[in-house]
Order: sequence, then C-alpha cells, then structure tokens
Amino acid sequence: MEFINYRCKVSRDRAVLIFNHLRQQGYDVFLDVKTIGSGAFDSGILNQIGARTHFVVLIADGALQCCQNEGDWLRREIEEALRLGRNIVL
Repeated sequence: MEFINYRCKVSRDRAVLIFNHLRQQGYDVFLDVKTIGSGAFDSGILNQIGARTHFVVLIADGALQCCQNEGDWLRREIEEALRLGRNIVL
C-alpha cells in the first residue's frame, strides 16, 4: 500500500502516471488528487499516511524550499511518515 506525495504541477503529473500504473498492477495506492473525497483534507491525508506501508515522495527542483516553514504540507506529511516509521522512497 503506497502513499504518493508530490509538490507542484510537474510532480503532480508524474504522480498521476505512477498512480495509474500501480493501480493497473493491482496495488492499493493513495494520491490526493485521485482518491481524497470531500471533508477534512488534513485529517484525511494524515490518516492515509498512517494506513500505508510505503511513502513515495516525488520532488521537483525547488520543492523543498518551503519545507523550512513548520506549516508546510509537504513537511508535515514527511514528518508524519517519519514519525510512523513508514518506508520512505524519494
């Protein structure tokens, strides 16, 4: 079970391609633009990180610059994956 994390349009497009390929192969994959419903976005994302074994991060040039800010979502998601001991693939 994989959680795919990305930032910006270039990474999002690649994330969708990876998501579709993994789904076609029968994997249970989460990607927010494809599978998150309405409701509390933040708790939905954090719950999905907790429900997944693998945390895949797609990083485009400059994507980590905002991670210096504590409220940055990419940072929060990576911190949650680390806290939960998820297998992180960069």
